[in-house]
Amino acid sequence: MTTQLTEQKLIFASAVEGLFHNALQGRMTPGLKERLATQGLKLDGKLLPAYTSEVWHRCLEEVVRELWPRVPKEEGYRQLGRQLVVGFRDTLLGRALEVVARAVGVRRLLERMEKNIRNGDNHTRIRFEVVDERHVRMEVSDVTDHPSYYQGILEASTELAGGKEVEVRMLAHHPPGATYSVRWR
Repeated sequence: MTTQLTEQKLIFASAVEGLFHNALQGRMTPGLKERLATQGLKLDGKLLPAYTSEVWHRCLEEVVRELWPRVPKEEGYRQLGRQLVVGFRDTLLGRALEVVARAVGVRRLLERMEKNIRNGDNHTRIRFEVVDERHVRMEVSDVTDHPSYYQGILEASTELAGGKEVEVRMLAHHPPGATYSVRWR
């Protein structure tokens, strides 16, 4: 039983709070909150320590459907990924991390991305490869069916660290993971 629990893909409360309480603050309608609750995520009251990956992904689907109804689904997921980073930047911790990110630069921030992501889940791995001074490849182990979500996270994170003219392209989607090219000036 313990082995099964440790092998289960979990999303920690810090990620849930970062997205739903911070990044999407003011955009959560009562109807959306109700639909999230039916999916297993009750935002009113104390959060659970962790949620299953299945609950997380069903809730992301509800958010994209509600907040970006007029764009293709993958563009909605990209916007949601960007919103996660932008919303986190507006927190006290996020503002402090923005200062650190700008000090260490884009490449160092991206090299540490797995550690940052792992603060929010127990399963995502990121392989990092330097192509040249302002170009890296990143292989993310688990993007499920929506690789554009991580595309948005990588775009906004690169910009947060001071990258200009950021270009993040998905090179391959190899479910459950994806490989991205990240370039900046």
